[in-house]
Amino acid sequence: MTFSPDGRILATAGDDNEVRLWTVTDPAHPTLTATFAGSDRLVSGLAFSPDGRLLATAGGDLTVRLWNVTDPAHPTSPASFTADRGTTQWSLAFTADGRTLAVGGGDATVGLWNLADPAHPTRITTVIAATGPVTSVAFSPDGRSLATGSGDDLPSLWNVADPARPTIAAALNGPSGRGTSRSVAFSPDGRILAASMDFRPKLWNVTDPAHPVPIATLPEQRHLVNGVAFSPDGRILATAGNDHTAKLWNIADPAHPVPIVTFTGHTDRVTWLAFSPDGRTLATVSDDVTAKLWNVTGRPA
Repeated sequence: MTFSPDGRILATAGDDNEVRLWTVTDPAHPTLTATFAGSDRLVSGLAFSPDGRLLATAGGDLTVRLWNVTDPAHPTSPASFTADRGTTQWSLAFTADGRTLAVGGGDATVGLWNLADPAHPTRITTVIAATGPVTSVAFSPDGRSLATGSGDDLPSLWNVADPARPTIAAALNGPSGRGTSRSVAFSPDGRILAASMDFRPKLWNVTDPAHPVPIATLPEQRHLVNGVAFSPDGRILATAGNDHTAKLWNIADPAHPVPIVTFTGHTDRVTWLAFSPDGRTLATVSDDVTAKLWNVTGRPA
């Protein structure tokens, strides 16, 4: 699930292989704009390019597809490519200039692809980034760092200033020196990295990516935390959990996170979430086969 950069479109996907584009200019009344097959199997990754013209989709058919969504009612696919090692592609992220796409794979790799010409994607390199499926990838705003998260491993930071030669900058520790990191996210200014870290999401100062400094560990949750997302102003962190809820935390002082509100209404685990670009709406998606839009003041949108 992801919002377009202008906030007008929300893309959702799931086990039915379909991608749905919703017009959410009025969040209280989303309208279905287009439905198309994003994969021949489940769709597990979605990402808009920064200019909003492309939507990348990935999933269980081992293929990444690029879609021209300039007219969101009529998406067209200018190109697709298959992962080198033939595995489910779990996560996608564009650099801020839109020229590079990171693809996290089920084989513990991250592939970097040059999309300067979206009709002819070219592989830059592939690195082993974890011990299990790479379920989350995120570029820093300046594009020089890449964070990776895995359901089987701790988060890592990579120096990708030269995308053809990524180097490991740091492996981050969990609250007790261990844990997994299903979801990672950079703050909008790039100074903070958040990771889901099993039951206790954690924040690091990554101003120096080679020497990340722990800032805070959020209170332990009763259930696994599946997703993390920063508000556009960086003052709120949202977390998604196996307890069927999403939570908002005030991190204006990141060393002292303060709970704001808990959203309830899903009937199964919340697997992913995203803020709208204007920060007024939070979208959540759940294994109950629904997506919900919330006003961040705590009321349904």
